Amino acid sequence: MTVTGISRPFKCDVCKYSTRKDVHLQIHRRIHAGERPYKCDSCNYATKKRKNLSDHFQAVHSHLQTAVLVSFKCEYCLYTTSCRGKLIRHKLTHDKPYKCDKCDYSGQSKSNLATHLRIHIIKHLKCGECTFTTDKIYNLTAHQKIHTEEKQYKCPQCDYAARRQFQLDTHMMLHTGVKPFKCESCSYSCRQKVLLVRHARIHSADKPYKCDKCDYSSAHNNLTSHMRMHAGEKPFKCDACPYATSNRSNLATHKKSHSDVRPFECGLCDYAGKLKSHLKKHLKIKHSLIL
Repeated sequence: MTVTGISRPFKCDVCKYSTRKDVHLQIHRRIHAGERPYKCDSCNYATKKRKNLSDHFQAVHSHLQTAVLVSFKCEYCLYTTSCRGKLIRHKLTHDKPYKCDKCDYSGQSKSNLATHLRIHIIKHLKCGECTFTTDKIYNLTAHQKIHTEEKQYKCPQCDYAARRQFQLDTHMMLHTGVKPFKCESCSYSCRQKVLLVRHARIHSADKPYKCDKCDYSSAHNNLTSHMRMHAGEKPFKCDACPYATSNRSNLATHKKSHSDVRPFECGLCDYAGKLKSHLKKHLKIKHSLIL
């Protein structure tokens, strides 16, 4: 069963419900099983969903909220929370005990340090077709498939094609506007979980990826692209014009200038643009709107 071209392989054996993720199916099955795992600490209310419990607390016990919110206070700043675990995680922002033995980086957790240490690993495995390098043979094997595998999954609305069904499912969200992954700290939302994880780093002062030639540092692992600027390398070349760049995403954006596809449509007139930035510029100039 598909909805707007998106596969929903996980199906309920009691009703017609289907979903893209197994965890959603497990939550749904509580309806048929009568399970109510989320219980209120202030009364005997119980529910199948975490959100229902939150709504219940706001509606019935809102008079307790002020007292709860100030239960746990940070001794180093004005931060307060109703959850002890959140306070413990917050306190780590004041301390970075995990230090790199190869540079002056320090992190709040072992996982932060492990992520940082990857930039010191020599990437000795190289692709024979492009500039891709890695330190793991399975990464190289997976990468090399992009040069050989046929893109059999076609988009019914544009000329996009993919090698995997999940890639097409993610692409279809461009046409439907669905962005299921939402940031808890701001209004950002996106189509892929990996993008949300990457975005969440901007709310942290942690920038583990540091350039050894300048003072550039980043929360994202884009040092390889940055280092090409120091070397003057521009391996990503347009096959329709002389344009070349050090960044793959820049090339993808540039190629849209050669395409007739205009997916970014104005809701106020019949304008459509090739890039989101074009639509923003149009809205500002023609409709005096700033996004």
